[in-house]
Amino acid sequence: MKIIGNRKYPSTVEGVLAKKELAKFLRAQLKTEYNLNHLDFLLAPYDPMTLYQTYIHPSAKDQINLSAGDLRDAIALQDKWDDPSWPGVIKELRKSISELIERDTLHRMYTSPAFKAYHAAHGGREPNVMDETSDDEPDRLPPKVVRAAQRLGISDADKLRIYIGHLEKFGAEKASDYGQKLLRKEGVRIKLKTVNEFLFQAGFATKSNAVQPETLEAVASQVKLNKKKLQICGFQNLLSDKALGRIRGLVLALSRKDKRGAEMVFAKILKEEPKTSLLHGAKLTDLIKQMKKVKAFEIL
Repeated sequence: MKIIGNRKYPSTVEGVLAKKELAKFLRAQLKTEYNLNHLDFLLAPYDPMTLYQTYIHPSAKDQINLSAGDLRDAIALQDKWDDPSWPGVIKELRKSISELIERDTLHRMYTSPAFKAYHAAHGGREPNVMDETSDDEPDRLPPKVVRAAQRLGISDADKLRIYIGHLEKFGAEKASDYGQKLLRKEGVRIKLKTVNEFLFQAGFATKSNAVQPETLEAVASQVKLNKKKLQICGFQNLLSDKALGRIRGLVLALSRKDKRGAEMVFAKILKEEPKTSLLHGAKLTDLIKQMKKVKAFEIL
């Protein structure tokens, strides 16, 4: 139950629909959100072909908001209307839509001016901080994170929110471990690179302004290096173009005042430097000062 002031109200779609007055508020709220099709889908008679063609198919006129996982299961059964798997699929789809309404729409319904007026007219008082609260209070996650989770088939939207934060702050490479763990735990069989592209293209995540290490190394040809002087500074891995490219990327990142990018490139450099290298344990700021002092590089 949801507690508002001195009154209790249902916190499930089923409970709201059981009360005619509350059902009217729910229908009105869904209509304002252009999601009345969600309620129609929940109340429609069981008929796999009609439900699929009307609400489930990606190009359906009244398509409901489905996760990638749910959509895959339904598409796999297209034209197999007598398949015994359909009842279970429909049940899961309706459960998903009910949870979506309970997580988002019910909260907005209970805080709408129309419902507040109804609440007051029936003896309800304004809630205050001393009121008891229910255990099933609606999720306060940003709506776009919830939508992203639904589209990707991820049940734990809060974990996705954390990953998006890592992705935006640290970039794809540094956030990859957390992202891979999340996909494995959720059983989502999509490459993390594809997930990232979806999040950026759909506007669920914003790319960091910092230049990624791969980009730095690709455009670092504008930095000229002096190998002998780099050895003086402690660099030993100077034989491959890849190693030199990373050193150029390090210099370029710092010239752009991209400290995070420089630290990420430097971490790559350290991984490939021999254990005897003086770079291990060296501070990046001190290293750059020394490189400048001996003129180990030149920006063209």
